[in-house]
Amino acid sequence: MTMRTRARTMTALLALAAMTGLAGCAPGPIIEDGPGEAGTLEVQKVNPADFAGQSLSYVYFTDGPDEAATRELIASFEEEYDVTVNLEVLPYSDLVTSVQARLSGGNAPDVVRLTGLTDFRADLLDLRTYLGEDYAEEFVDGPVKGVLGEYGEMLAVPSDLTLNGPFINVDLFNEAGVPLPDSEDPWTWDEMIDAATKVQEATDTEYAFAIDKSGHRVSTVLSQYGTALVGDDGAVLDEAKAVEALQPLVDMMADGRMPRDFWLGSGSRYEGANDIFLAQQTPVYLSGNWQVG
Repeated sequence: MTMRTRARTMTALLALAAMTGLAGCAPGPIIEDGPGEAGTLEVQKVNPADFAGQSLSYVYFTDGPDEAATRELIASFEEEYDVTVNLEVLPYSDLVTSVQARLSGGNAPDVVRLTGLTDFRADLLDLRTYLGEDYAEEFVDGPVKGVLGEYGEMLAVPSDLTLNGPFINVDLFNEAGVPLPDSEDPWTWDEMIDAATKVQEATDTEYAFAIDKSGHRVSTVLSQYGTALVGDDGAVLDEAKAVEALQPLVDMMADGRMPRDFWLGSGSRYEGANDIFLAQQTPVYLSGNWQVG
C-alpha cells in the first residue's frame, strides 16, 4: 500500500523558533512513499533568502499573550530575509472550519498553527523533504509522535507543551484574608473550591471560579478524580468518577459561583474565560500555561 504526500500544500504546525526553516517550504512534486521507503527521501536545500520580496500567509490562533512574541519574531524574520509574513489571527473556535474552507477553495495558508492534525493529515507537507530524516529526533519523544504520519512522515513541528492548572488573583486572596495555596502542600480540588468561595464572599466578586469552555480543560478535572475521556487502554471514562468530578462544576453553576451563561452562550464552541479573570470577576481561573507571558 502506498501513501501520497501532498507537497503542494505548505500547511504546517509552526514552531516559532523554527520559522526560518518553514518559510523555505515550497510546493514540489508529489512523493510516493511506502512502508520501509522513508530512508530514500531526497532532502531539498532551502535558503530563506531566495524568497526575498515574496509573501507568506500564516494562520494563527491565540487566547493568551503569545501573539506579541510571535509578531516580534515575524518582524525579525521579515527584516532579515525581506519576506512579508501576513499573520491572520482567528478565534480558536473558528480555526478548523476556516482552514478546511480554505483548503477546499484551493487557498491553503502557507503555515497554520494547530492543536491537532486529525482533520488535515492528507493535506500536510512532509517536512522531512526540507528538514531531513533526523529532524524529528530533536524533539521530546511523546509530543513528536503526534505529528508523525503512518510511514514516519513529519507532518508538523511540535511547538508547545500545555499544562492546565489554576490561576490565582493574589490581591483578592490577600484582601479576603484567605491563605494562598502552599507549593509544599497543594490544594485538593475541594479545598480550592472552598478557598475560592470564601474569597468571593469576602470581596463580592461576581464569581468564585471560572474555567475555559474546553474539553481539554474538563479532562483535567476528570483526571483529578481518576478517570479520563479515553484511557491509555482505549477505555472510555468511568461514569461514576465522571459524575463525582463534574458535580462540583454543576453545583457552582447552579448557585452562581461559576458563570453559567458563559458555558451556555456559545453552544459547544470553545471559549476562553480569560477575560472574566482579567476583569477580576473571579479569584480562581482554571486554564493553561499559554496564558502566561
